[in-house]
Amino acid sequence: MTDPDGSVIDSTPPEGSASASEGPASGEDDTSADSNEAGASSVGDDASESGPTDGTDTLADDSSGSDDNTGDTGSEGLPSASASAIAVGRLHACALTDAGGVRCWGYSNYGQLGNDAALDDVAFAIPVAVTGLGAGVTAIASFFDHTCALTGTSTLCWGANDYGQLGDGTTAHSAVPIAVAGGDGFTAIATGTAHSCAITSAGAARCWGHNDYGQLGDGSTDDASTPVDVVGLG
Repeated sequence: MTDPDGSVIDSTPPEGSASASEGPASGEDDTSADSNEAGASSVGDDASESGPTDGTDTLADDSSGSDDNTGDTGSEGLPSASASAIAVGRLHACALTDAGGVRCWGYSNYGQLGNDAALDDVAFAIPVAVTGLGAGVTAIASFFDHTCALTGTSTLCWGANDYGQLGDGTTAHSAVPIAVAGGDGFTAIATGTAHSCAITSAGAARCWGHNDYGQLGDGSTDDASTPVDVVGLG
């Protein structure tokens, strides 16, 4: 190619660069082009933190046929009744149905789906019923690797429990809902990375779980595996 004064212009792209028709040059990160080939649908792309560490992903099929949620039908998928609330964790999600049942889906390495699956690298791509809740759930909350639910008479949590965030007085993970100590009078629930908080019928706030940054609000940095009072609100 020549410019108006007759000199020659070299239109060949420099080494290491890319023209628009060629796409990214070798060595550049082309995530859009490589995503399907690099396992974009894989559950555990971040093996060190988020998923299976043995290089394999297990997608489970819950075909047990059991259902512990009164008003829900079948063991897979959401029931015909519509979802009324949803909560999302790090690698899982849960929905509260109009019938008052709860169904969860996603990764279940800590039992955060609540369907009594083994605490292993397993995933469910279709919602599964949370066992032992029955109907009557009024609210759900989830964050990171645990989930909590309110019923008319109790508060129950399941999943990871490294710091007592399930509130049952232990630090054992649970793949089924377990009762939060003293949680029979809670009217609202919220969850953090490894702690949970609730409001009582009297309007007091109580929290439990990890407390390294004072996130329980009790004036200390001590973890608590059962609810403690948040101070200084009134």
